[in-house]
Amino acid sequence: MVSLTLCPVFDSCQIMRTRISVLLLTAFLAPAGVAQDKVRDKPKSGTSETTQHKAEEVQRKAQAIDILKGVVEGAADIPEARTRVIVLSAALDLLWKHDEAYARANFIKSAAALSDKFTSESTQKSERAEIRAAIGALLRAFGRHDVQAAARLLDKFQNLLEGTSKDNLSPSERLALAHASLDTDAVQSAALAAKVLEAGVPGTFPSYLNELEQRDAATATALFRTALALLAGNRIHSPTHATILSTYIFRESYMSIPEAYEGRDGSIEFGTFASPLSPPNRELNRELAAAYLNASGAYLHAQANLIEQLGDPDPHRVGLTFFLVKKLVGYAQRLGLDGGQNWAAIDAKFTILAERARLGEQALSGLTTVAQRIVTENSVFRFDGGEAAFAAAEKTKDPAQRQELLIAGIRQLIEEDKYAEAVQKIADLRDDKFRDQLNTYLSFRMAETSLKKSDWDNFNAQINRVSSPRLRTYLLLSAALAAREAKKRKMSSEFLLTAMASFSKIEELDARAAALVATTGILYETADASWTAQVLTEGVNAINRANKYDGKVYGVMIEMSKWQVWRPLAKFDLSYCFEQTAKRDWTDALAAAQSIESKVLRSHAYIAACRAVL
Repeated sequence: MVSLTLCPVFDSCQIMRTRISVLLLTAFLAPAGVAQDKVRDKPKSGTSETTQHKAEEVQRKAQAIDILKGVVEGAADIPEARTRVIVLSAALDLLWKHDEAYARANFIKSAAALSDKFTSESTQKSERAEIRAAIGALLRAFGRHDVQAAARLLDKFQNLLEGTSKDNLSPSERLALAHASLDTDAVQSAALAAKVLEAGVPGTFPSYLNELEQRDAATATALFRTALALLAGNRIHSPTHATILSTYIFRESYMSIPEAYEGRDGSIEFGTFASPLSPPNRELNRELAAAYLNASGAYLHAQANLIEQLGDPDPHRVGLTFFLVKKLVGYAQRLGLDGGQNWAAIDAKFTILAERARLGEQALSGLTTVAQRIVTENSVFRFDGGEAAFAAAEKTKDPAQRQELLIAGIRQLIEEDKYAEAVQKIADLRDDKFRDQLNTYLSFRMAETSLKKSDWDNFNAQINRVSSPRLRTYLLLSAALAAREAKKRKMSSEFLLTAMASFSKIEELDARAAALVATTGILYETADASWTAQVLTEGVNAINRANKYDGKVYGVMIEMSKWQVWRPLAKFDLSYCFEQTAKRDWTDALAAAQSIESKVLRSHAYIAACRAVL
């Protein structure tokens, strides 16, 4: 039985049942202070059950629309611009199909109010940055419904920027508006994106193209050809922008861009920034790839001539271009494409320019290795079981650097599920703190692996090695979800009960509130939600006690030396909790939302509840 091995404080089934009973009586069966505020729908006599149900549905929708309009009108009291806009946008987004005129008017009104605040003489520079971000978020929400009207407002704001701060909207800010309108009008969205390319290629462009391709492949191809025309005409001036385009056409899993930094001896070294991509498929469009190679070859010839004319080459720019050359040479060879270019000559030219720029052998070797790895393995990361880190640790004489390398190597062993080797390496560490951190991470990963395999016995063994209440709670809630997916409802309930027993041990009040919110969402998602209302009540009480709770999902931060990773319990945030609650019990959801003291969180709860009935 799960309860015997899951938590060491339970000595027997009977003790567990007793503990759970006390827990439920003392913690979760508290009187519901919000019950008196519930709005109950009274059935009309003389109507059939079906007619009554339809009437109640109409009444709930009307009530939801009124609630959302109240949220919109009350948002003016939220002082922080970005937070206010998030609330407004979510409410207006829902209202659009029920009262478009009202929603449109309030989008425009809110944009005007933010613009007026931006140009006010009393507005500080830091406030303008916040307002700028808020306007972007508001117009993206508006753009989901009317991209042309949102684009006009964005252009109007650009004029304000030029008049006040002599600044311009970045290509990324403009592309975000096009991105927001993809589901509304893909063709109009692409037209807006084409204008963005005239100012540069944002790092989000490959991701945008991948999503556009899923909706309209022909339009995505046409937009990419627009980018190629700019590239071939040398109207894209940054090698980084040319590299960004390559990540889309070669169906790469990461947008990988070199970043320069100063090495220990003062020389320039390069790291790699990598952002994940999700191509719709891995099938290469060879015709379009050849067109890209042709355009990029022309671009690189022009860049080489420009660099030679400038005298002393900029090592940063040369390094970025050298990386692109190495990558494209690799693709041309592997795919048997040349795009009509002599890539060997281009390669030789930039090798000479790299030497003139005084880029060291280590920097060039690193750029070449990463470029080749992308071409051959479709990944910027090297998975070698930590061998490279362990080898470097053996060579270094700096104790601190050696320890960092050992930790990095052990972490890689753990992430590649090489647990036995990791145990041996951890035992060799001298620092007790780092040894404990790695052992905790090892148990955490092994527990997660056990859940994927539905190996409940091994999961129980691993979680008993985790002492952190917050970490244990994350794993137990994950186990409840895994057990439910495996159709083991009784086991899922036991995991939830054991998780709740540890909530009081979580010292951070915001984390405790998030755990209760997540548990409520999980319970309402299941068929058996007999004691969910009590958990929801306790969750609201926890929210009101936690000043830092922001409505987001429950998660844990795992730290090892300078490395840390955030692991969230996906989707089970405040909004999901209240949407699920409203699906089961509309009046319970409204009563619980009304009891939340924070105006922002109360607004999000109302919006989520209304989403369930609209």
